[in-house]
Amino acid sequence: MAEIICLANSRKHRNRCIAGLERASRQLIRPVSTLCDGAITVEMQRVSGRDACLLDVLEVPLAETGPDYGFQPENRSLTQGFWKKVGRVEPRDLVEYCEGNPVVLHNGDDRASWQFLQGLARPQWKSLQLIRVEGIRFYLTTSFRGHPQVRANFVCCGSRPYDLVVTDMITESRVKNGNAPSSSCILLVSLGGPYPEDDPDPQCYKLVAGVIELPE
Repeated sequence: MAEIICLANSRKHRNRCIAGLERASRQLIRPVSTLCDGAITVEMQRVSGRDACLLDVLEVPLAETGPDYGFQPENRSLTQGFWKKVGRVEPRDLVEYCEGNPVVLHNGDDRASWQFLQGLARPQWKSLQLIRVEGIRFYLTTSFRGHPQVRANFVCCGSRPYDLVVTDMITESRVKNGNAPSSSCILLVSLGGPYPEDDPDPQCYKLVAGVIELPE
């Protein structure tokens, strides 16, 4: 069992992407299943009949390793057993774990190319990053497929602005209802899988998978 602080329970197609901070190692980890894309089903992440919530401290049955897909070293395979909530933390408890690096997941863009990622040495692999931002702006737009899409525009530690898709479902709902989080937040940014897969050089897009609002 691993004890993790839940930092993301975001949408991944019709399933979920779960990620968190392992307390023992102080490392970010991503539980993955045996599904082709490693997604966690809705049923898998239930805790006493309810969805796992951000800031919950969870005991999750995880192996020591998992499929890394060539760029996601944080992945840990889900094993047999039930998820259990054993506590909860406050948003301010996470500040010490935030990175002060102005570069979010390898570069200043909203994506990283598959060819670039494949050229990195394993010690350079990284697909999760916890950052603190001030002055973030959430907004509703339309995706290239014509669907409503929530995005976040922010600067990290003096970087040039990032503009990323938000997959945190609670934040998506809040923005669509005109109740966006405040401008001071902790974000868990995740690097998604290569898309489109049949492209000679597919892109891995950066996603705001978890949004934790800090008190004013």
